[in-house]
Amino acid sequence: MSDLRVAASAISGVLCAAALATAVMQTLLLAMYAEIPGLLHVTIDDASWLLTATLLVGAVATPSLSRLADMYGKRRMILVCLSALLVGSLVGVIAPSLPLLIAARALQGASLAIVPIGMSLMRDELPSERLSGAVALMSAAIAVGAALGLSLTGLIYLRLGWHALFWICAAMGAVLIVAVLAVVPESPVRSGGSFDLLGAVLLSMFLTALLLGITKSGVWGWRSPAILLSFGTAAVMFVVWLRWELRARHPLVDLRVAMHRPVIVTNAATVIFGLAMFVNLMATSALLQMPTTTGYGVGLTVVQAGFAMLPTAVAMVVLAPVAGRLTGRYGPRFTLILASVTFFLGYALRAGFSNSALQISLGAVVCGCANLLAFSALPVSIMRSVPVSQTSAANGVNTVARYFGMASASAAVAAVLAAASVPVGDRLLPTQDAFQHVFVLAALAGAAAGIITVFLPPAGSRTAVSEDVAEGVLVTDI
Repeated sequence: MSDLRVAASAISGVLCAAALATAVMQTLLLAMYAEIPGLLHVTIDDASWLLTATLLVGAVATPSLSRLADMYGKRRMILVCLSALLVGSLVGVIAPSLPLLIAARALQGASLAIVPIGMSLMRDELPSERLSGAVALMSAAIAVGAALGLSLTGLIYLRLGWHALFWICAAMGAVLIVAVLAVVPESPVRSGGSFDLLGAVLLSMFLTALLLGITKSGVWGWRSPAILLSFGTAAVMFVVWLRWELRARHPLVDLRVAMHRPVIVTNAATVIFGLAMFVNLMATSALLQMPTTTGYGVGLTVVQAGFAMLPTAVAMVVLAPVAGRLTGRYGPRFTLILASVTFFLGYALRAGFSNSALQISLGAVVCGCANLLAFSALPVSIMRSVPVSQTSAANGVNTVARYFGMASASAAVAAVLAAASVPVGDRLLPTQDAFQHVFVLAALAGAAAGIITVFLPPAGSRTAVSEDVAEGVLVTDI
């Protein structure tokens, strides 16, 4: 029994480290975003592709890689993802220009599929009594990694240069490949069937058009022909994809499972939680770096702002095992409602109390804890509601829902701050009211997520769709 616990701990540790590495990669350039145009001699619009490419490829690749993991092996697909992280990072190290650097970030984006696949592998390999805690820890690793990426960027950039950011990602990828090969077993669970290539292409076209429209709306304008074309293409591709998936013998996403009420509710809540999470990262970093000449800014440097966000990462690490126990004992519905209330109260307080670095940092801690609670429970809610053989695919769709929420937050925050900006010296900067509006929007999002999660089944309900959906047999294995 002791050996089994050690093995389970080792598997959880490696998978959590992989999740942390991908989260660090995702936010590593965010804190120095304003410096990129000067470093590469490009416009701010061109530089934004370094962030957009990662999100787009992550969203597009995740459903397909997750489905392939269900079919051919989760450990195998995790190694594919880590290889993409390693190769993309090495390309970034040697990239002499923006186009190759965008390609490097796109390759790195494929590694984001590690999260849903890793959580699904945990379901297959860990004892049921340890699953909720392990998933919560992996969720904490994602949140901590995102905070660390923001915290460490400025320090690494100033000391070692921006190429060092890619060297660090490459080192993480190489070490994790060795660790997965040494520690993580291959799951014996297989879904069978064939890969739905046309479904994957149609879904990729839909997600690309949709996320491109959302992420670029602030730069190109909501009414620009390019944005209208993106949203129009997304609408058409979504309808075509739905019609194909309903007829496909082995669909990429089983819509019978996806339309199960707990799955729909969980994915809808994930979008809103993703929005609330990314508002915390974006608004906190920006607010800490507002110059004192605005009348409300605290004027921290990139490095100082990063250190001010470290308490958020520490708080989430401490809370992770508690979140796992809460979800295991009371069910994901309870934890998600608690997260919603915490988000609402945290952002409501931030709207009125963000006048010093200490207040801003404490507000970020509260919202970070809400984020940890939410994303520790969402995967458990999904896994309780789908067959074992479709866990990766279902978690992949849930991860895409989170990306959609994050992209929406990015567009919403940019739009609100831009709409209430005034000249300060030679710069156009948002007013204090603009940040207050952002926090009120996020508080309302927290409340909306709470209303949605009320419709999840309570703890102890038999909610999971069985392998034979047509017979309506329900099972609960978590």
